[in-house]
Amino acid sequence: MHYRSLLNSRIVQIILFWTISFLVLLRIFTRTDEIREIDVIYTSLFHIPLLIAVFIHSQSLSRFLNQARYVLYGTGVLSSIALSVGTYYLVFNFLSDLLFSDYYFIAVYEWYEIAGITFIYIIVTLLLHLARGWFRQQETILQLSHAQEEKVKAELQALRSQVNPHFLFNSLNMIYGEALKKTDKAPSLILGLSEILRYVVDNSDKELVSLSDELEYIKKFVTLQQERLNYPENVELVINGDPKSLRITPLLLITFIENCFKHGSISEKSERVTISIFVEGDVLTINTENVINSETPQLEPGNSTGLINAKRRLSLVYPDKHTLEYHRRDNQFFLTLTMTLS
Repeated sequence: MHYRSLLNSRIVQIILFWTISFLVLLRIFTRTDEIREIDVIYTSLFHIPLLIAVFIHSQSLSRFLNQARYVLYGTGVLSSIALSVGTYYLVFNFLSDLLFSDYYFIAVYEWYEIAGITFIYIIVTLLLHLARGWFRQQETILQLSHAQEEKVKAELQALRSQVNPHFLFNSLNMIYGEALKKTDKAPSLILGLSEILRYVVDNSDKELVSLSDELEYIKKFVTLQQERLNYPENVELVINGDPKSLRITPLLLITFIENCFKHGSISEKSERVTISIFVEGDVLTINTENVINSETPQLEPGNSTGLINAKRRLSLVYPDKHTLEYHRRDNQFFLTLTMTLS
């Protein structure tokens, strides 16, 4: 991380660029196998007009190109080339004699050659500027992506933690009633509730669980619900297909099944709850049908917190991989969920 931040430093990048430039030009200007002092001095003097041109160009990049003022940017490029050519002749015709009188330097390159070399430096610095901007943009996108991912994880965790206490209260009341009657059901009911709660506690923080385990949890949930009903045979749970090695986000399907009992009515012998779960390949389909409790208001999406949470979890975990349809017909409520678990 230290080396990365060091390479991202603007000063380090500038030093690295000009160091490479100096070494390359020194190798080009050296006429012998051995690098002499005059070669170092000549290369240093040759860099003066290039330094000026690149500096002016960098100012044009930040002031004009970044703000899409292309005409002014083009003017800046032409000005940097012209100034580079003028500085080159000034350096080698006058400044070199003043600074290094022991050596004889002359301007050996024509103006268009200097202009061409300067233009190459401008192109290189432009490409580096664009590359630096692209990497900054990608880093920003990556940071936003990580932030969004963390936000989604936090939201999913919050949604998973919103366990409806309705089932727990009903189950405890049922067990309490059986305990008062001193029937043999109480111990088995407590054990069943304990297994269900343990599954919730052990898996609520996981991203995925085995579909087989989730279906087994649903079976135990429905069995416990049947124990508190006058007509347990009116609850039908059918599971077909091979879950194989499929995995699913935990505690998602239970919302739709719990709603059958929470908003449904099974107090009369004619009232039924039907739950069908089919697994075909990696596609899971769940159908539910129940009689709506007369005390339940119009069962619309906005009136069911559990349904809203489940829809949100589906959109976060299975975007474009699920369809959810539900409707009310007279006093019946129908729901179909199809998911691709891949």
